Amino acid sequence: MKDDGMMSMSNTTCPRLSSAFKAIREDKPTLDMLHRNKAFLEPLIYAPLRAKTGLTNATEPIIVDLGNFIHWTKRDRRQVNFELTAKDLALVETMIEV
Repeated sequence: MKDDGMMSMSNTTCPRLSSAFKAIREDKPTLDMLHRNKAFLEPLIYAPLRAKTGLTNATEPIIVDLGNFIHWTKRDRRQVNFELTAKDLALVETMIEV
């Protein structure tokens, strides 16, 4: 457990974590699904988030982290310093679920 009270997944806290990631990387149907998800989300929310935040070169993992940040910021009833439409917010929720 971190000092902030959050538990992080690691090989220490979850001894099978490496095995789980390896299984995902080696499962073609799962990889195909991840590629389809990215192709679907890229024009709808990844690209708009890059443009709205100025993170033009952000990778998919960075954008997903940003989506999680937005989600928790909104849950805490706080504001982000860029404009998001209701559609953007719905797509952020979709993004962090897939």
